[in-house]
Amino acid sequence: MHSTVPATPFSAIVMAADRNPEDPVARAAGVTCKALAPVSGTPMVLRVLQALEESLEVGPRLLCGPPRPLLEQAVQLKSGVDAGDYGWMASRESPSASAAAAMEQIQESQPVLLTTAVSSVTMTVTTRSVVSGSADGLSKRISSIAVS
Repeated sequence: MHSTVPATPFSAIVMAADRNPEDPVARAAGVTCKALAPVSGTPMVLRVLQALEESLEVGPRLLCGPPRPLLEQAVQLKSGVDAGDYGWMASRESPSASAAAAMEQIQESQPVLLTTAVSSVTMTVTTRSVVSGSADGLSKRISSIAVS
């Protein structure tokens, strides 16, 4: 398969909620949220947001979490939100509820890339194919993405 740039760039949803205050990665890094743990001096969530920004396949980015008090403490992350580089929304009671709420903020015709802030810290994004999907009655175009 070869990659192609989609006619409509994907909206990216980056899941960055803090669900475990005793996370060993966060504790070892001395941060209160795993997504804020630095890798080579840069918080994991910022690495993911930067990779998405550099991708030709990705347009608007929406950050779901971390909680507002933690966002206020993460100066680089908050400045990106304040500058309009990416959006922010509070997470919901579960990852699936958060993803559904985030998808509701994106136009029905917009393809969506859903990723986490911590599993892809060295990611590059390449679109492979587009398939139809549905989650909680929300019909969306979701891509199969190669993350490397």
